[in-house]
Amino acid sequence: MYRLLEVHSTQAQMSETDKVALLNAQEEINGVLLHNDNNRLVCEHVAPVGTHRPVTTCQTYGEKMAREHNDQKYLEDRMRTPQRKAGG
Repeated sequence: MYRLLEVHSTQAQMSETDKVALLNAQEEINGVLLHNDNNRLVCEHVAPVGTHRPVTTCQTYGEKMAREHNDQKYLEDRMRTPQRKAGG
């Protein structure tokens, strides 16, 4: 946070990427200090598949971890399911 604030005199001068990095750092510190890590916001500034326009999306750390867990469980379940040959 210090580096980002040292380089830019105001938040208005920051790029979107730097603003997202600053927000993530603030949320992480608040989560640690308040012992409330699952409710901290985690934001990303990336271009979705099929476009070159970056978009900022935010979700809580708890939501992100739950999504990763569910995705991993889905993949593991798919690996255990026997595959059938197509055609005949």
